[in-house]
Amino acid sequence: MSVDYDQLMHEHYSNLPHPDNPELSVGDFPVAVKLATKMKGQGMATAKEAGAFWDEFQNLGLSPLHFEELLDQLAPLSWRYHNRPPTMREVGIHAEGDPKKARDYYGNLPSEHDPSVTAHEFVQAHAVAQRYSKQHLGRNPYALEVTYFHHARTPVGDIDAHYQKMKASRDMEPEAEPSATPL
Repeated sequence: MSVDYDQLMHEHYSNLPHPDNPELSVGDFPVAVKLATKMKGQGMATAKEAGAFWDEFQNLGLSPLHFEELLDQLAPLSWRYHNRPPTMREVGIHAEGDPKKARDYYGNLPSEHDPSVTAHEFVQAHAVAQRYSKQHLGRNPYALEVTYFHHARTPVGDIDAHYQKMKASRDMEPEAEPSATPL
């Protein structure tokens, strides 16, 4: 009988605590950093963030591949509707992977800008206002404008007229004096 020393060494070192985060094993560290980075959505996860993530991830009982697939479905919805990554709780809720339920879930949560408006309603109203705000003012609409248009049920033509008036008003203002403060 032969002994596979490479396998024994791999198992031994994989189970040792990782030097950057002793709460994680050397074997779990790369997977934890990869998934935590994907979950975070912006920037690389630190060793400490990976350790905190790994504890929660283990409680979900999902494989890393299934978790990544869920994030690929949920992250665009969460970012679009709420400007944040999905939470671990949300990943657990949607582990079955029904895209319609996930879209309805994120869309029906209150908007971060006005809790009386669902995120879906806000995104729809924002899309309409954005077209005219960009066209006439060269900027995105303010959240207050969007919620006003939604609550007032402002017709598209009136939204266009609103931004045209704002542009005309801005064009008529005298230019401000240059700042005396050096840049």
